[in-house]
Amino acid sequence: VFDQAELMTELIANRDLRNLTIVGHSFGGGVALVLALSTDPRLEGRISKLVLLDTVAYPQDIPVFFRMLDMPFVSQLGVRMVPPAVQARIALQIAYLDNSKIDEEEVEMYAAPLRTAAGKHAIIHSARQIMPERLEEISARYASITMPTLIGWCDYDRIVPLDVGLKLRRTLPNAQLKIIEGCGHMPQEEQPEATLSVIQGFLAD
Repeated sequence: VFDQAELMTELIANRDLRNLTIVGHSFGGGVALVLALSTDPRLEGRISKLVLLDTVAYPQDIPVFFRMLDMPFVSQLGVRMVPPAVQARIALQIAYLDNSKIDEEEVEMYAAPLRTAAGKHAIIHSARQIMPERLEEISARYASITMPTLIGWCDYDRIVPLDVGLKLRRTLPNAQLKIIEGCGHMPQEEQPEATLSVIQGFLAD
């Protein structure tokens, strides 16, 4: 999460981006929180708002499928022996509430990177970083994030439960929580129109 936050910081500074709304989903929401907490002078005054969708934010249990990716032997064996399309479909079935919305095109989109050596390495490395070692230290600072923040959460998230969103809402001093109905962990894919409407309403305030 820190490496990705640094990459984002370099992008923002190099392109001189200002008045930004940072939108992060799941692990990406964790990156957004780290950016919001950053004291890097390159970011000073550049980020105006946050949108956090079903965001990893506090220490929690994670599904068995993702925990297995954190086991060196199991993860190496799994990503090499299990067909990429099967891996992608299993992950999507955990993430979706309504599995009938998972089509072959989407499975292929997620499976394609897993057919490369770099993609296999990336999925294992990312899974091991889902719960950063310093997460408790980071989460203790959330109350210092004063920028307007939208917290959007699916009502049936089995990966990052709604309790996390509720805790964020209680902690961030200038945040609002919007529940997106009829989805699991991926509101932007399972309920795109509702998700877009919530974000547009927040940006219009």
